[in-house]
Amino acid sequence: MFSEFELKSIQRDFEKFLQNRFDGAHVKNLNNISYRIEKQSVEIFSKNPSWNDKSQMVENPIAKATFIKKSKVWKIYWQRADLKWHSYEPNPIVNHFSEFIQIVEKDEFGCFLG
Repeated sequence: MFSEFELKSIQRDFEKFLQNRFDGAHVKNLNNISYRIEKQSVEIFSKNPSWNDKSQMVENPIAKATFIKKSKVWKIYWQRADLKWHSYEPNPIVNHFSEFIQIVEKDEFGCFLG
């Protein structure tokens, strides 16, 4: 479990990501992007209406980072077409959550936001 300080830091970094990623022309997208914390992982996802039933919302994974306590690093994952999380090979490990956010924001290879 993350400490309250760590949780606030994650929230701050995520909010900065949203502000940087979506300018005024894309404000409607801000409500579609969210994150969840499960154990030592933070998953970023989008929520959109289902293609065949607009009343149903579907979550689409964007990126995941898992904190490894023993080595004090974050492992970065992306979800491939097989719907499994895979290590983000261009940069699989970072030291800080904010570095993970920067990699997702830059999305150099189109793995996260396309």
